[in-house]
Amino acid sequence: AVTYRYRGHSMADPEEYRSKEEVEEWRERDPIQAFAKRLVDEGVLEEDEFEQMDKEAIERVDEAQRFADESVNLIFLRDLETGRLVYVNDRFEELLGYSRAELTAPGFDFFVMVAPDSVEKVRSSRAMHLRGEEHLPFEFAMAGRNGRRVEVMLNSRITVWDGRRAEIGIMTDITLHHHLAEQLR
Repeated sequence: AVTYRYRGHSMADPEEYRSKEEVEEWRERDPIQAFAKRLVDEGVLEEDEFEQMDKEAIERVDEAQRFADESVNLIFLRDLETGRLVYVNDRFEELLGYSRAELTAPGFDFFVMVAPDSVEKVRSSRAMHLRGEEHLPFEFAMAGRNGRRVEVMLNSRITVWDGRRAEIGIMTDITLHHHLAEQLR
């Protein structure tokens, strides 16, 4: 089945690249709705059963979104072909000082947030993902807008988003661990 994203790439996406008519046309061709109609028409499923299943699925997705948005970790989704961040949670702004709108804007360079001594390591990670290779979690340093250095552990995987290869990543702030390790030396 061919699918279509009804919403923008992120909450900050004004969706100026398509018309409301286009979105409505795709809604009318929605394969989930077409399949549900077929099940109802054939007596396999009552309409209210489908509506309840749909409601529960939406609630699960919304809960996952809330979980990601409220996480203490930095969570992102990056289109591997363009390098564009298409989702970031609020923790990026809290920890690094960059807003969600800035980070997901076309042309934003992720590497402005990478500390100079970590750039090659992060570029190597991206190159592996571009080749379709996964890698183990690794540590690197980020640079906040205010110059603050934040040590992170990145765990990322390749996925498919909007029909294209993407990287989903979770970065854990391990700055305190680094400071404690230095004090123990």
